[in-house]
Amino acid sequence: MLAATIGTAMVACDDDNDSVEVSGISLDKETVDLTVGDTQQLTATVMPENADDKTVVWASDNTDVVTVDVEKGVVTAVAAGEAVVTAATANGKTATCKVTVKPATVEVSGISLDKKTVDLTVGDTLQLTATVTPENADDKTVTWTSDKPEVVTVNDEGMVTALAAGEAVVTAAAGGKTDTCKVTVMYPPVNPEALIKTIRIPGDTEGFYNLLTLTYTDKKITTIKNDSYTSEGEIQGTKEVNITYNTDKVTITGDVESEFGEIEFTLNEKGYVKDALYGVIKYEYGNNGMLEKISAVEEDEDENPVSSVDIFKATYDDNKNLATILIDPETGEESGCTASAVLNNKGIDLNLLIFLYGSIGEIDYAILCGLIPSTPNLLESDTEGDITFVPEVNKDGQITSFEMKGEDEEGEHSIKYYFGY
Repeated sequence: MLAATIGTAMVACDDDNDSVEVSGISLDKETVDLTVGDTQQLTATVMPENADDKTVVWASDNTDVVTVDVEKGVVTAVAAGEAVVTAATANGKTATCKVTVKPATVEVSGISLDKKTVDLTVGDTLQLTATVTPENADDKTVTWTSDKPEVVTVNDEGMVTALAAGEAVVTAAAGGKTDTCKVTVMYPPVNPEALIKTIRIPGDTEGFYNLLTLTYTDKKITTIKNDSYTSEGEIQGTKEVNITYNTDKVTITGDVESEFGEIEFTLNEKGYVKDALYGVIKYEYGNNGMLEKISAVEEDEDENPVSSVDIFKATYDDNKNLATILIDPETGEESGCTASAVLNNKGIDLNLLIFLYGSIGEIDYAILCGLIPSTPNLLESDTEGDITFVPEVNKDGQITSFEMKGEDEEGEHSIKYYFGY
């Protein structure tokens, strides 16, 4: 029996000697690049395949950057940085994987401007500020554009420059998100105390021009002198027009180069011109002092008016003093010409005074479309009709010149007026 027991023990000892130890371990990835929030399954291969104990334990040397499931080997990127994940067998065999974690990409969620609407005058600049959210967005680059660069320009920093009267939309864009600011541009208002002293009107012949010199009494025009010049100097003597103001009427006398003699105006309660009779031509003005109607008056033998024919009409927008010409003086048809002006000064309307020195075929109709008041407060250019007005304004808001541009069958034409103060 002792011999049998010893034999059995020897057999058991031989079975223990036959167990298969782990000889090594390897991972399917030696390096991994992740972004914060990502996960990655690592797979360990234990050798030999028939090893008795293939248990693997996982660990990270920097759990602030990377954690790993102890049993399953699932890596989770926690923060930007580097960590080494180790897989270890029960008998101490190891394999490692270097994990590099990049910060998560933060997309732009929105953009907003500090101003949604703004009013500027020509020549003004304005800094727009864009706020991109979230604050930690990876790419907060803002791109600026203007839908009407002829009215408003904007640079890469959001600096807006007002170039001409009109409206434009400035857009700020970042990460596919946008916000806009509507910019309204006007010409600067003319100083009501800044009375025009001279008007230079170019003629049809190159180098020829008329120079009107205005004299004021109590801020009202009382004398107009007309001198004609060429590029070489004065070519004729002074022609003078005198203006007399009564309680409710204004009378013009003098050499006005017309078959008609004097011109008589009636003023309204505000001191603006209400109507004017120039021979058989009657001019009617609205309460804002702007010309609204021209008609030809037919008289009987006793010089009493019996009928009239409208040759010009204009209606005004209450907010912007925008005038639309309804009747073309030449054809009697509706015209597409539009223009804009503000209130004139009390007294004579320079509209008519310039009209007297014009020529019916060319300058007059342009002036009527322009509706230039006694100080030429032209706010907008004509963008719908055949005539475009391009004013130049000094730092005090005074229009120092304006150019009228037109186009017909014969080509493009322009005439430029200059004003002195």
